[in-house]
Amino acid sequence: MKWILMRFLLRTLGRLSEGIRIGYRHGWAREAGFEDVVSRMEKVGLFAVTTAHNTGDGL
Repeated sequence: MKWILMRFLLRTLGRLSEGIRIGYRHGWAREAGFEDVVSRMEKVGLFAVTTAHNTGDGL
């Protein structure tokens, strides 16, 4: 029973984190008060691909 509960919890957390990542891409996370972490990391050169244009705030 403990294994089933742990599996359910991990699957639920995975879905929530994916929803947050999708939200960053579509801009609702920024409007809700969250920082766009991806574009900030791109500014310092951690990613080669730029997605800052997706948020519209020009970071």
